[in-house]
Amino acid sequence: MSEVLEILKEAVRILEAEKEREKTVSVEDLKAGEIFSKGGREFIVLNQESGKTRICLNGYHGEDMQFDAGNCPDYKNSDLKEYCDTEVYEEFSEIFGEDNICDEEVLLITMDGQKKYGICNCRVRPLTFDEWRKYNQYLPEEVFDEWYWLCTPWSTPDRGWEHSVAVCNAAGNLNANNAFNSGRCAPACVISSSVKVERV
Repeated sequence: MSEVLEILKEAVRILEAEKEREKTVSVEDLKAGEIFSKGGREFIVLNQESGKTRICLNGYHGEDMQFDAGNCPDYKNSDLKEYCDTEVYEEFSEIFGEDNICDEEVLLITMDGQKKYGICNCRVRPLTFDEWRKYNQYLPEEVFDEWYWLCTPWSTPDRGWEHSVAVCNAAGNLNANNAFNSGRCAPACVISSSVKVERV
């Protein structure tokens, strides 16, 4: 009888180990909208891009924060960029490995299509308005239920918008907010598709 029990226990152990192996996948195996966990955090796959995967934290990072204390709507020079470049990037580097987080150039085009603010080099950052419109279908409304910053200026000073930045939530609401006001940070980045993660 004890031999039978030992055999059954071993069979259960093997099945459980197999189940755990099935949960561990390369991020490239996940589709847009799927959620994975790594390093104690959950992330959402937004897009697969030729060996790279665009992801977003499944939730907010930190507390309410100003886009910029000086009321500057230019993400390149904002306090929010400094926060993403330091606290958020340092945590993501520990989770994914620094070499697995990709550099990218982001065009800071305004809501009305002006390119005055130029290009910003980033590794971790908020979504742009165009990205939010494209990927909002994957962002759970019950998670992203507060106003959070995009890195898109509303317009330009010569059009009467000297301080405004786009804010949004997953319910499809979009608004202009002064940069010195508070909003949440929902950081996104592009990582190597070979990174191993746990499917949720």
